[in-house]
Amino acid sequence: SNYYMLNPADRYAAAKPQMLLQSYEVSDHHQPISFGLTAGYTLNDCWSVSTGLVYTKLVSDFTQVLPDYSLMRRQSLHYIGVPVNIQWKMWGNKKLSTYISGGGQMDINVKAQTVKEGINYDMQKDHLQFSIGSALGLQYNVTPLFGAYIEPGVKYYPDNGSETQNFFKYKPVSFNLQMGVRLNVK
Repeated sequence: SNYYMLNPADRYAAAKPQMLLQSYEVSDHHQPISFGLTAGYTLNDCWSVSTGLVYTKLVSDFTQVLPDYSLMRRQSLHYIGVPVNIQWKMWGNKKLSTYISGGGQMDINVKAQTVKEGINYDMQKDHLQFSIGSALGLQYNVTPLFGAYIEPGVKYYPDNGSETQNFFKYKPVSFNLQMGVRLNVK
């Protein structure tokens, strides 16, 4: 007969595939946080175009659940986006205005990292991410040149073909809230 005894390391290696079959991963994708600086160019009394820079941070928690314990890692993705939007002013005066906005945005992943057991690791950056969306906006002009805005809206993020799991893949259509400062150009 072919009987032999495995040393403890070999027994663990032999048991490892069984442990992997009993494990699973749970993901929790947090709502993105965005803020930006934009410039709006007035075309006429009702229409304007805006563009600028928008910073977005995506955070996701991944928990690998094993039979006897679990491992957690936190993924942080930082994007710089360039939006192009058209606004139609519904109502307004010199200080306050409301508008409807629609357009698109291109987001570039500038930093990607994960924290596992308290240690930071750099990750491969996510692919370029595009989105289209619309929003209702409220802008308060602090001066004729500068205004603060807040825009609750909805965005659609088409699949960018990467394997990076994040909020954009988990919820390709989502509600958002953007706020920032806008330079008013006449």
